[in-house]
Amino acid sequence: MVKFFLKRPDFIVLLCFLSGVALLIDGCTRVLVTRMTGPMPFSEVARTPHPAGQMDAVLIRRHAHSTVSDPFELFFVPKGQPVTNDLEPVSRADHAHLTQIAWKDERTLLVESPGARYFHQEVKASRVISGEPITVESTPPRLAECKPLANSSTLFLQR
Repeated sequence: MVKFFLKRPDFIVLLCFLSGVALLIDGCTRVLVTRMTGPMPFSEVARTPHPAGQMDAVLIRRHAHSTVSDPFELFFVPKGQPVTNDLEPVSRADHAHLTQIAWKDERTLLVESPGARYFHQEVKASRVISGEPITVESTPPRLAECKPLANSSTLFLQR
């Protein structure tokens, strides 16, 4: 039988303390790395001008350089202006590689994205630009319209 140098309660306290230190180091490291390297780089995937010519809808791909899917983000910017890191996206999704964007009319942007998983569109599915409300209609349905399977945390799309 193996003998511990520490009594059992002392060992548990030490183990909890070391786990807390490891989590603190992990959290601080992520913050420091983000501050040192800056925000995730991105590239513009698609840009479509507003029918009235006052703005552009721009789809970008953030390069996560990780084992997860790169997130895609949709922005409204003044005509011809670049997307900057201080802007808030209208929507965000992953697995959106085949996304196409087009204006249905002056107040509605259509986003066709087979296989995309939206995870930032609950409240921001519309924006007011220069006093005009702009609505984003997406296919497949937004995550908010998905329903969980019985006895499961898996989501499926209801059409």
